[in-house]
Amino acid sequence: MKLLYKEFSKLWNRPALMLGVLLLVAINSGLWFVSTSIQQSNTYNYHNYNALQSYYDTMPIQDAMDSINNMVVNLDLYQQYERYQSIPDAIPNKVEYFDDAFNDYEFIQIYQSYVDTYDLHDQVKLHAALQTYFQQIVDYQQYVNNVKDNFQQLKTLPVWSLYSKGKQQYYDDLDLLYSQLKDVTPVITNHLGFESVLSINATLLLSLFGMFLVLSIFGLDETTKMDDLLLMTEKGRSRTTFNKVLVLVLTLSGVALLVYGLEMVLTQLMQGEISWGVPVQSIPALYTVPFQATLGQWYLQIVLKRILALVTLSLLFGAFYHLFSNKRYSIYLFITLLGLSVFAFIMITDTALLVWLKYLNLFALLSTHVLFRQHRIIELFSFVISVPILFLAVNVVILAGALFTIFTKRLTQKRFVFKFKLRFVKFKELFFEHLNLFRFESYKLFVMQKGWAILLIVASLLGSFFIKPSAVIKCWRANANLQSIMMIMEVC
Repeated sequence: MKLLYKEFSKLWNRPALMLGVLLLVAINSGLWFVSTSIQQSNTYNYHNYNALQSYYDTMPIQDAMDSINNMVVNLDLYQQYERYQSIPDAIPNKVEYFDDAFNDYEFIQIYQSYVDTYDLHDQVKLHAALQTYFQQIVDYQQYVNNVKDNFQQLKTLPVWSLYSKGKQQYYDDLDLLYSQLKDVTPVITNHLGFESVLSINATLLLSLFGMFLVLSIFGLDETTKMDDLLLMTEKGRSRTTFNKVLVLVLTLSGVALLVYGLEMVLTQLMQGEISWGVPVQSIPALYTVPFQATLGQWYLQIVLKRILALVTLSLLFGAFYHLFSNKRYSIYLFITLLGLSVFAFIMITDTALLVWLKYLNLFALLSTHVLFRQHRIIELFSFVISVPILFLAVNVVILAGALFTIFTKRLTQKRFVFKFKLRFVKFKELFFEHLNLFRFESYKLFVMQKGWAILLIVASLLGSFFIKPSAVIKCWRANANLQSIMMIMEVC
């Protein structure tokens, strides 16, 4: 315990670590604010939306639905009246926009009073969004029944006999999951607040912070020439390494919980309280989740599994760190693998032949909000494995391999030495032999002064902002029949 305390003290006594934590929190909070602002500018003001939702939430659900539908009809008539008024009388087709209500003096007074009080365009968007949300809450059990009916229809199609036993079992399991949702009743809740949390992906930032922790924890003794002394005895060979790994795991887990906790506190302060006890299907972006769980239970398991993935990736980088004598190679290798993983996860669809590359990579481990939103499988040469099991298996394999590498390499102190070196001087002579002043200054900035690394960090930050759940971006807006039919067509 004393050795563990000393390792913690050595790490947290470094001002760079405190600065790194503060920068991480500040950047993530800034990304949350920018994302929320853009989301509002592209849709509607969430304060007005929440106020309207709270007003209709005081009514019985069916009465609220009827009231919203009537309001949507009236707003549509108001818009039609505006278009009718804006068309000159000389235009022949003006009569197409005419409605008998336009001759009603009372209607004109109500319209004028409404547009003097509210922004008609914003009210149309607000009520359309509310209508969609309330309608899906009302129709949830119909959606579940439609999905189950389509499963039964799928089993009667000729293509069913062509499926492997593993895929047939997958659809049977999915049918069973939806059968357990027959008693689930989604409720009206503050879904915008929770969706703003889903829209921010702090995992890339935390992955970079994990790299920083590895360099700080294991590099501290190397820079102070303490490794040789610490590893002289058997106690130093085992306990020191174990405590360093434990410090890495605890510190990264604590900082990750801090970041996610601040996200939730900031969201609830700015956008209202989130009801954690409601069914997870009450959130539009999670409407199709086939699991029976509350919102709090679903989000808790997402965060815990994401922290597990962060620890796994950090220890993987720690293994790379101990593999090479030149630490730059470990950084290059890890960032390259992570970049390729992000590319594969974004570009490969679930119906592609190489779908296993989408989920069998590093970034997929961090995207738990996507992996555990649906019950997915991967089929390769008639071998079927569910994505959650694959997630755990990959984490276990990487953790075991990384820990084995870290312990063996620290105990033996034998690392790979590459004779190949990146000789930027020869690179300059080969490609920049005749440089003008502008090109030479660019070369100094991006090659000699490691400007490419700055660009890489900026790209990671932008990736944290732009990589969002597709359901949040599209705001789901799909009906049950269309989704079920598309699912059947997809597997066929």
